[in-house]
Amino acid sequence: MWQRSNYEEAAQRIGKEFSDNRGNNTVSINQLATKVARDNNLNPEGIRTMVRLANVAVFEEIFHKQAGDKMFEFEVGDPEVVINTLYQETKIAMDGMANTPTNYNFDADYYGDFVNEKAPVQSIKIAEVLPEESVYISPVAIKQRCMQAQEKIAMEEKEHAVEWIDALEKAAKLFNVLSPSTPESITLEKDALAIIGEKAVPELTVFRELTGKCTKYALLGGKSVNEVLDKHIANPSIPSQSIIHMLKEAQNAREQVAVCKQGLKWLAQNSTRIK
Repeated sequence: MWQRSNYEEAAQRIGKEFSDNRGNNTVSINQLATKVARDNNLNPEGIRTMVRLANVAVFEEIFHKQAGDKMFEFEVGDPEVVINTLYQETKIAMDGMANTPTNYNFDADYYGDFVNEKAPVQSIKIAEVLPEESVYISPVAIKQRCMQAQEKIAMEEKEHAVEWIDALEKAAKLFNVLSPSTPESITLEKDALAIIGEKAVPELTVFRELTGKCTKYALLGGKSVNEVLDKHIANPSIPSQSIIHMLKEAQNAREQVAVCKQGLKWLAQNSTRIK
């Protein structure tokens, strides 16, 4: 799992290499970022973080090197292009393994080389992965990659679960410090629902249990979720904005837990097919 320093170091390397080759116009930020992401098996969120930092690093490198007029242009990196490039590479590899359309789900994110669920083979030839040569991967190597993927996803699932409860506890602590009245508390719930959407209901339910402030009242002051979404216009105070932001972070973490569970389920169902 990369730390902040890893993303910053990678971004600085990309910025320097792009700046050094800018005059020759031989390499793009997307190409440099794709190589780093491929070599380090970064997931989509990690790629987005790295590319955003790389764009800043490129600007700083060029700005400091630019003499006189500081006006300049360069094509910024697009993380979605990098993600799609790696996805296509994986899809081609998987299609080559089984000679059938892949069941790989792009929404489940990029986690590495997965084997297609068709019948096992003794050795697998991946064509078209590299333009001038073929790559052979044994079933043993594929099993090892699947085990590594399982370990990585399981670790990420635990991390996101910790992020979920941590964000909710921070929101509850801030709420208790503010100690709003019951009507203000209900308004906060409505504001959160209007801003985050219906998917925030699980976080609001746990939040109310943690604070103990509104548990004796109906969720959203007796209003239905649909009614709040249709009619309520959010206008939260600055403290309420902070609480809503924490609830949003918790909701994002819960969604990532679900993605990890989906990935682990897929691996459990398909890794036994490799013999």
